[in-house]
Amino acid sequence: MGFEDLFEGTVIHEPAHVPRVETDKRKSVFDRLSSAPCDSRLEFSEDVKRKLSFADVVGDTKDDSLSFFPLENKAQSTIRIPVTLAQEAVKTHHTTLIGYFLGTRLHFPVVQSYVKTVWGKHGFVDAMMNNNGVYFFKFNDEGGCKQVIDAGPLMIRGVPLFVAPWDPLKGLSKPVHDSCPLWIKLHNIPLVAFNKEGIGRIASALGVPKQMDACTSAMCDKAWGRPGFAKVLVEVWAVGDLKRELEVVIPNLSGGEDAKVMIRVEYIWEPTQCSHCLVFGHKSATCAKAVVHAKKKQKDQVVDDDGFVRVERKQWKPKRVEQASSSGVIKEAETITQEENVIVLDKEAMDGVPRVEENEKLGQKENVNAPDKEVTVGDSTAVQSVPKEGHDKVDGPVPPIPNLVEPVVRNMQQQQKPQIRGILKNPIRNPNRPLVIEENKGKETSGRGLQKEGSNEGGRCQIYQIKMVKFGCWNIRGLNTSIKQREVRDFIKSHELSFCALVETHVKADSLSSIIPMVFGAWKWVSNSLVTVNGTRIVLAWDECVGDVMILDIHPQFLHCVIKLRGVDPSFFATIVYGSNSTIERRELWSGLRKAKVLMGNQPWVILGDFNTILFPHDGYGSCSRRNLNMEEFYSCVEDIEIMDVNYSGVQFMWTQKPRGGDGVLRKLDRIMSNTSFLTTFDGSLAVFVPRGISDHAGGIIDIHAAIRKRGRGFRFDNFITEREVFLELVAIEWKVPVFGSFMHQLLCHLKNLKQPLRRLRDVCGDVTKRVANLRVELDTIQIACDLDPTNPVLLEDLAHLFLAYEQARRDEDAFFRQRAKVNWLRDGDHNTKFFHNVVKERKSRNFIRSIADANGRFVHDEDVGTLFVEHFRNFLGIIDPLVDPTLPNGFFQTTLDFSDSLYMIRPITDEEIKWAMFHIGNDKAPGSDGFTSKFFKSAWSVVGSDVQVAIHNFFYSGRLTKELNHTLLCFIPKVPNATRVTDFRPISCCNVLYKVISKIIAERMKPFLSHLIGSDQSAFIPGRRISGNILMAHELVAGYQRDIGRPRCAFKIDLRKAYDTVNWRYLIRMLHGFGFHPVFCKWIDEMLNTSSFSIALNGDTFGFFKGARGLRQGDPISPYLFTIVMEGFSIILRSCIAEAENFHYHQGCEELSITHLCFADDLFVFTGGDLASIEVLKRALDRFRLFSGLEPNLSKSEVFFSNVSHEDRTVILNHLPFQTGTFPIRYLGVPLSPVSLRVSDFAPLVNKVKNRIHNWKAKFLSFGGRKQLIVSVLQSMQLYWMSIYVLPSGVVHELESCFRDFLWTQGSSSKGKCKIAWNVVCRPINSGGLGFKRLALWNRAFLAKHVWDILCRRNSLWVNWIWRYCIRNHSFWDIRPNQKWSWLFRKILNIRPYIREFFFFQVGTGTMINAWRDTWLSAGPLSSIISYRRFHNAGFDLSSTARDVILNSNGHWPPDWVSRNPLAFQMDPPLLTNDTDLLRWKDVAGNGVDFSVKEAWSSMLGICDRIPWTKYVWFKGHIPC
Repeated sequence: MGFEDLFEGTVIHEPAHVPRVETDKRKSVFDRLSSAPCDSRLEFSEDVKRKLSFADVVGDTKDDSLSFFPLENKAQSTIRIPVTLAQEAVKTHHTTLIGYFLGTRLHFPVVQSYVKTVWGKHGFVDAMMNNNGVYFFKFNDEGGCKQVIDAGPLMIRGVPLFVAPWDPLKGLSKPVHDSCPLWIKLHNIPLVAFNKEGIGRIASALGVPKQMDACTSAMCDKAWGRPGFAKVLVEVWAVGDLKRELEVVIPNLSGGEDAKVMIRVEYIWEPTQCSHCLVFGHKSATCAKAVVHAKKKQKDQVVDDDGFVRVERKQWKPKRVEQASSSGVIKEAETITQEENVIVLDKEAMDGVPRVEENEKLGQKENVNAPDKEVTVGDSTAVQSVPKEGHDKVDGPVPPIPNLVEPVVRNMQQQQKPQIRGILKNPIRNPNRPLVIEENKGKETSGRGLQKEGSNEGGRCQIYQIKMVKFGCWNIRGLNTSIKQREVRDFIKSHELSFCALVETHVKADSLSSIIPMVFGAWKWVSNSLVTVNGTRIVLAWDECVGDVMILDIHPQFLHCVIKLRGVDPSFFATIVYGSNSTIERRELWSGLRKAKVLMGNQPWVILGDFNTILFPHDGYGSCSRRNLNMEEFYSCVEDIEIMDVNYSGVQFMWTQKPRGGDGVLRKLDRIMSNTSFLTTFDGSLAVFVPRGISDHAGGIIDIHAAIRKRGRGFRFDNFITEREVFLELVAIEWKVPVFGSFMHQLLCHLKNLKQPLRRLRDVCGDVTKRVANLRVELDTIQIACDLDPTNPVLLEDLAHLFLAYEQARRDEDAFFRQRAKVNWLRDGDHNTKFFHNVVKERKSRNFIRSIADANGRFVHDEDVGTLFVEHFRNFLGIIDPLVDPTLPNGFFQTTLDFSDSLYMIRPITDEEIKWAMFHIGNDKAPGSDGFTSKFFKSAWSVVGSDVQVAIHNFFYSGRLTKELNHTLLCFIPKVPNATRVTDFRPISCCNVLYKVISKIIAERMKPFLSHLIGSDQSAFIPGRRISGNILMAHELVAGYQRDIGRPRCAFKIDLRKAYDTVNWRYLIRMLHGFGFHPVFCKWIDEMLNTSSFSIALNGDTFGFFKGARGLRQGDPISPYLFTIVMEGFSIILRSCIAEAENFHYHQGCEELSITHLCFADDLFVFTGGDLASIEVLKRALDRFRLFSGLEPNLSKSEVFFSNVSHEDRTVILNHLPFQTGTFPIRYLGVPLSPVSLRVSDFAPLVNKVKNRIHNWKAKFLSFGGRKQLIVSVLQSMQLYWMSIYVLPSGVVHELESCFRDFLWTQGSSSKGKCKIAWNVVCRPINSGGLGFKRLALWNRAFLAKHVWDILCRRNSLWVNWIWRYCIRNHSFWDIRPNQKWSWLFRKILNIRPYIREFFFFQVGTGTMINAWRDTWLSAGPLSSIISYRRFHNAGFDLSSTARDVILNSNGHWPPDWVSRNPLAFQMDPPLLTNDTDLLRWKDVAGNGVDFSVKEAWSSMLGICDRIPWTKYVWFKGHIPC
């Protein structure tokens, strides 16, 4: 039976309880797709469908006829234009100019808009362009043409537009020029030459100077202004390569030697140039006059043993890099190897370099000048250091160390060289630090980190590859014994270290020269022995063949240095730390790091060592985990110097209190941290902490990866390019290209073909950050020029263009980083791009996976990591479990869908549904394998929308899905801080946007019917159910577990192993069929499952490919709803097993409502009696569920809780179900679950979460407005989940509000006296003079009032039903007294009744649902608060009387006894009865009855605040006051 047969003869009936979509006025998608031709989807009117004649179409409105001009020979192909025709054309176009660019032209709309603005005053009319790139400009008269020609070339975005009068011979092609006007920046001009004559002389070396810009001219006139560079317009000659540097000789007026200054020449735009013709306009490679001197060398073919020619894979070639240096220019490499990063050293450059043997004989020492004492560095000789001022020994002060930091930092900041990738020649090196080179000995190692690959054929150069450089640091706890020394040598050798730092060596200064050589051999080393007492604290040693170390500062607790790796730019700073045990002394360490940050700026910086304090509460095990002063000071320092932990693996706790065994305290005292500049420069660097060995500290190693070649990354659409004017043009051009095939195939082909044009458009935009910086400099320059010459129209016009370009660039930068930061951006406030930039860098470092451990515990690196992930998930997701048999027994389903409901779910899809699904996908959501985000489709909907709709219609009609569309990228999120195995990562599926649209449509049609199919024990993803219901119900059932009272009972918290990833597809489809879903609907789901395939996305690259065979994808919109169907199978199985058993005992408090378990997604909580028979029923149900679905409990993570169960019974139960024995409190659905009231310490996760979020934001990157908005939209939202369940203790509320207050006023620090306004005033609404914050205590009551509303409305939920059945029964909610048998949580809710009762009242309808005595149905309150019960009883009523009874018996008037007792309360007549249902209402601020919402509850309890008239002038859209 096909899909068409399934619809035949069926009538779709519309259920009354489901909202209806109007479709009868639309043509059915089945009719449209079957009747419309493949290449057209347009519907024509009757007039268009009528056959028209040629005369009807053309008519006689204009003459389009052509004359025939016979040729002498029909084979003739040359046509001559008559002179008269040419003369007529000259008359017609006498006011036309031609224009052209040299080389690549600018876009026509840009040129047209620019010339219209500039030449409008000269009578410009219109512009056009031919296929040769020649522009034609039409003017009103010849005078305007002459004025434009006299003005010379027009500079558009720095590119000259040449113009000339048109004649019949011009405009056919672009002419060539032997000179070209170019705007040039001359950098580093000395002040003596910064005048008109000096600049003219310098510019004359490049060509003929024409003019200066306004700023340069002002500088020359006033001899003051901007001395950085001069910007001049020069007509440059095409006599050779453009000059990059000029040498200026400055005379010495004293008669001495003249000085020489190098002037750097920067060209704003460079034209194409031919070295053969010596002209501008075309390249040498395309020049017709170029002579081919030599043919390209033919590549030798490789023939294998079978005679087949093997095609060699194209090897990667480095980009051409030219870099000025003191020794010349680094040229493009000539030798290509298969290795990633190699350095080519010319043999000539190595002449005179001593060999290893010669170097040892020389025994040279490097001198470092110091004012007081000579400091020497040599083999096996310590660097004698002198302490700084302020750091005294016990026996007295020590002379200060010379300040070497500032000149080194200044020198590094001036040498901002680009990172060199590929093969380099003649690397700059220190001749006193030679590389070890031995020729003709094969592949050998020259130092650590440089690997020799042998010589090339000519013997001209040696080839080296830069491998990872390893830097180790270890607290060895004493280096005086031979065992420790041998342990350090093994540590260096086994991990191949090139740099090694040892802390807490305890070696005396006099013994260093004898002990250090025994450990490090011939390595260079330095220590801080001269500034310490009781032994050396820090020793740093390094292999000079790999790099050099320059010491900057030495302190008893740290050592600052600069490390220069050979052949690698740039250098980086390193700090070795050994913090003091004293809190007061350790503040010197924090102060020293802050000072270093000021000097180092944004240079790469790594910090490693033993800090002697932990950073977070979870960094310790075995003692108090609350944040203390030491953590606060450490964290404050980390935030100030802007560093973070390098992504690491290995040991989690680096220090143990009892290294020889025992239950000692564990701490994470040792860390390896760096700033974002280091992570960006040395991308992919990874830290690892190895086991402690004989020390009590673990050794830390950082693998510094320099000059790593990255694989080419796939296409990824950047949302900001949708703002470009040409974006829609590019899409429209591609969409006009005919493509044949199915509708989905056509759409995918268009998207695939569009990737290359979009890449080029993205490349045109360039680096958004650099573009913003460059435009900002130009904008500042032009604004200064306008300030000096405010009436200059050209400057004002340039200012307007630059301002618009700068605004666009800032928007692009904001969108770019928002898309990659993956944070919820602020709807108000400034751009905070620096904040985004740091978020992106931190996410990239945190999620980078450099190494991973396989099943045997062996670590693999780099490419092998992707291979390991692919193999793991191929064996996990791509294989069907053979033990699963999804055959369901007869009578398995008790509840099914109505046939009309199942038909309604497969009604024809409408275009509105497709558009709704597309436009409800977030713009910044991660794209799928095709790289397109939903922003692309939304922005181009006018072009692509119809094709998208037809392609999706086609799927729902045919039931076939293209496999390419259903390909999924698996991305990974670490589940633990120290993720070292594949199982430590949670896979997230990134599906294509088009697939998400299909899935979202099906999910939306499925949602309204789930509440009918899914039992009340499930609350996840079911409309109308909330997660709080499960938490409240769980608290009621575990109440009393702390006491051995009542019947024996058990609670099982079951963790399902890889629940989403192991679902059997056949079981799911049979569940859908069994629940009554239509076969067409089931076929849709089956097609979406069986066409899925996967690839692994790691570190920006894609690995592997395999087809899926089981599991649901986390990230697929429909997966959560399908999983509820899967888990409902467990509920059915458990109920059937209980029905089969004769001696099953329900959990206490569950039998009346037949409660057996609570389920939220894959979180399962089962409650049974505490006897073996009940446990066997549960075990039988779990086994059947495992057989049907493939889901099984994870025994290591599942827990069982006992109450009043004997020890013998516990042992028997654990033998049947070997779960872990749990203790309360536990974490359930993200919050603590406990049978007793929570303590303040139990709320520590919430407080720490808020504090960590504040710290991670780096408040220094946020403005005041940004911090305000973050508090409103993020911080005050983090505790909403907790406040909707618990009554927060006053101590917790105070601590949270203190965090908000400190973040607002002091950027997160806890400084006192910084608050400028009282917090009560700050928490007022904006229109009342506050900032719109909320007081947490009041807001907490508003959330809990929601539960009271549910109880009074008798909302259909498991918890509300349980409360009425076991707690309230026949009493009033307002009058019941708390019972100790009830949960502490419900008793807390009862305690807020006095604060909220006045806001609840009933709107009288029939009056039958309102209790006359207890409920509020009068404006004065309930009758119980107005009159005594005796008067109420004397009137003939009792406690069961309803409002209807009172109203009917009163005959329109209140009893006189009541009125005399309280005349004000009964001054209004009794309300009238109607046929409407009695409604519970909430009293708003104005006293009107409204439906309950937390917002209304908060406003009512807050009360009326005085409005401030000036708020609208301060607060408005797009503006936040600072």
